[in-house]
Amino acid sequence: MAQVKLIPGINALSGTIGDITFRTINGKTFMHRRPVPSLPKNASRAQKAAFKRRVMVSDCVILVQSQMDDFLTAMKLRETIRKRLLKLYDKHHKTIKTPTKLKRTIMTEYYQSFGRTSPRQSREYIETLSNHSRHASNPFDLC
Repeated sequence: MAQVKLIPGINALSGTIGDITFRTINGKTFMHRRPVPSLPKNASRAQKAAFKRRVMVSDCVILVQSQMDDFLTAMKLRETIRKRLLKLYDKHHKTIKTPTKLKRTIMTEYYQSFGRTSPRQSREYIETLSNHSRHASNPFDLC
């Protein structure tokens, strides 16, 4: 956990964006990164399915939040975004087996529900951001 020095105009910050969680305790803001989820070696079929669902939806939430202009709004809407993406995952995971195609379908349908087209939904972008979000120190820095 690391202490954060906030920019002027922001007094406190609490919430999660991507895999980074901010907490304000006694007037001081701290951040920490969630550990990468892991699957036990002898996982049951149900554990594997739950793991796949959790990772896929988490990647989609990161994609949606990273494309939002205001990170404070992205943090406030995280749970709403996650619930919508869980419904879309449950709707499509039985018929679409390829992870990238499933993720692209979920993202496209998510944005279409707002009457918008999904920004940057190419296969390369989705794979790059998904891999980057799990391995980089800052999942929103795509340079």
